[in-house]
Amino acid sequence: MVLDAVALAKRLPWVDAKRIYLYGFSRGAVVATALVNQIDGVKGVLLLAGAYDLPRLYRDTPSMWIRKLLNPNGDAAPKLENYLPETARWSAPTLILHGTDDGMIPVSQAKLLNDQLESFGKPHRLVLLPERGHWLRLDAIRQPALDFLRANGGSACAANDP
Repeated sequence: MVLDAVALAKRLPWVDAKRIYLYGFSRGAVVATALVNQIDGVKGVLLLAGAYDLPRLYRDTPSMWIRKLLNPNGDAAPKLENYLPETARWSAPTLILHGTDDGMIPVSQAKLLNDQLESFGKPHRLVLLPERGHWLRLDAIRQPALDFLRANGGSACAANDP
């Protein structure tokens, strides 16, 4: 369904189909991560408080809610995706934002993605927000997101934007 929405958006006259940005928060970051290699024209990826190695998250989380979300049927060996190897094919710069005090998705997930992108020599930036939890406030993410968009978006993000 997300791929259908992207295909529809690319046909809109005011959308530049060669300059698509993916943005995802929490579960949306997981979806964006899963789809980045399936969408042509991705110019950048902004990921907030996401999980990228779901088997490791499932194994390591103390949260029964997260375990139930990842394995709603209680399977003994749930089939969960690890999206980290997929980053070898990423061509778009990536901004990873994560609160250091995130009680839902451990900051280790952001560090795993950072390390993987680093190992593949992919353009990226990790911004850890001290004393921030899972729900990242706009005032905390605004500047790093604007800087990322300006650096990767060209003329679409004018230098005089607030």
